Formats: sequence, structure tokens, C-alpha cells
Amino acid sequence: MRRFLTALLLFGLLVLVLDLPFRWAMRDLPDTEYDDRLHRILEDRLPARILVFGSSRAARDVMPQRITEITGSEAFSLGYPGASITFQEFVLRLVLQSAHKPHTVLLVVDDPSELIGTKTVDFRLDRSYPLAGYDVVNDEICERTGKSRLLTRLLASYRIKESLSQLWAPPKPDRFDTVFADGSMTSMMRSAALDTFSFQAAARRYAIQHESAMHRDAFLRFVQGCTDHGIRLIIVHPPGLDPPTIGFAERIAELTKGNAEIYHYDTTNQAYRDLGFYYDAPHLNRKGARVFSEELAGFLARR
Repeated sequence: MRRFLTALLLFGLLVLVLDLPFRWAMRDLPDTEYDDRLHRILEDRLPARILVFGSSRAARDVMPQRITEITGSEAFSLGYPGASITFQEFVLRLVLQSAHKPHTVLLVVDDPSELIGTKTVDFRLDRSYPLAGYDVVNDEICERTGKSRLLTRLLASYRIKESLSQLWAPPKPDRFDTVFADGSMTSMMRSAALDTFSFQAAARRYAIQHESAMHRDAFLRFVQGCTDHGIRLIIVHPPGLDPPTIGFAERIAELTKGNAEIYHYDTTNQAYRDLGFYYDAPHLNRKGARVFSEELAGFLARR
């Protein structure tokens, strides 16, 4: 029995020694990311006073630089294409735990899918894995994926296995994922889908029964997080070529329970009916984003 325990102890020590290089690698992984926004939050290097949250419509439709220039308050985008409200709420939690909290949060919502689980949005694990060296991120990954929290504490090789290849092959942004200095990801490209686009006469009706409880709860936590920290929360409904879903804006307002302001884009602005201001039906291009950002900044400056 003693011999077995000795052998087991030696084996365990060998495993820990072999794991040491992975612990060193874990410290370097964040530096392989071309999108360093989460890393900046974790390192308390994001002092912006106005933060933009959301998925691709936040990333593409809003230019924080213009908001900064007009309001005089530094603005920055934390919009992530393909990010569900569950991921956005996680990012907000990281911000609220950091040394720099904003005075205003703009949450750009997706009509009609903000609270509905779809294949186009998810929790952005790909943005989280390289930051697994931070316990708060690692714990969230374990919660989302079922990884053993105990094993991640013991073995760095297990903790960072999903992103280890980035050390020798760092990811590079494609033309859609270039992150500008203000955190935005605006583009001057045009989707081929616009060539055959036609305006719809009738709008869809919002179906509450299709909501995901997980997404709805994350939205409620997002609102509550801002309320608890005295942060001004503005729910932003951005422009699009398709008519707004009937009942969607009312449902979002209902769930905020008066703890957020609601901002709808100016429907009288004819630029939002011009295909030349769009990448595709839901997303503005950079020219359109500039118009919308100036409109949004004007609202912020007046209030």
C-alpha cells in the first residue's frame, strides 16, 4: 500500500511538473488576441464613461468616436457580433467588478431576437477561452461548458486547451472583425443581398411564447446590474430596412420596469430608407452609422 501511494504521489508530482509550461503559456494567451477589449476590462484599462453593449448592431451601427466628439464624454463599444444577451450580461458583470464603471450604458437591442434563442447568436466562448487564466472568466467557462472547475484549478493544460493553438497561430481578424480604436466594427462593405432587397409593407408581430427564459433572465440581470450601480441605462432601438416588429419595443419596455430610458431612432430621417447607408437590411454601413451616432449623441447631450 505504501509503495502504491508513493508511486501515486510521484506520478502526481510529474504531472504538475509537466504542466508548468502551460501555466507560463496561460499568462501569454491574452496577448494573442486581436480583440483585446475583454482583456482591457480585466486589467482595469477601460475608463470610458459611456459604454455601448449589444451584438452586431451595436458593433456596426454605433460609432463611439462621434459620441465622444459631440458629448465630450469618452465612449467605447463593447458590441460583439454574434453575442447573445447572456454574453453581454457577463461582460457587464466584468465591467461592474472593475475599477472603472461608466455613467451611461447604451444597450442596442436586436429586433425581434433579443430575448429569443437563435442560431445566429450565442455566448461568445471563443472570446472567453484565451482569458481563462482569469478565475472569473474560467468559472464562467466551466459554468457554460461543464468543464471541471477543480481540474482547471489543478491543470493549466486542461484549463487553456481550447485556445492553446493560438500561441503558435494567433487568430487574425477578417474583414468583418476589424476592431477600431473606439471598439466599434463599422464597415463600408455592401451585402449582395441588398441587390434584390424590397421593402416589406407589413410588419411581424412579436411572439412572447418564443422567448428563451435564459435570455430573458440575462436581460433582467443586465437591467438590474445597471440599476444597482446607479448607471444610466438607455435601451437603443436602431434603424433597419425592415419594419419594426409589432409589440417588440413594448415588451422590452415592460421588462425594464421603468429602470431604463428607451431611445428609438428618428423614423423621419430619410437616410434610414436609403440602401446606400446600409450593409444589409438589419445593419448600417459606416456612413449610416455616422448619421445614427450623431443622432444618438445629440440625444445624450440634450439629456
